[in-house]
Amino acid sequence: MANRKTALKLTKRTLDATPCPEMGQVFLRDTEIPGFGLRLTKSGKAFILEKRIHGRMRRLTIGAYGPLR
Repeated sequence: MANRKTALKLTKRTLDATPCPEMGQVFLRDTEIPGFGLRLTKSGKAFILEKRIHGRMRRLTIGAYGPLR
């Protein structure tokens, strides 16, 4: 399973232009907001927050990227 990580400034243009991977997942992390990022999977894109909670690193899904349904 692919699990690639990239850090860049997350903008709407960047998010729209980034394709979803065929398999696995890719993480785009924001350079301006620590812990904030986007998870790309075959099924779509979701905003995430990574923080240390009670001494353990946790990844929380904030919500899907795209139009609200």
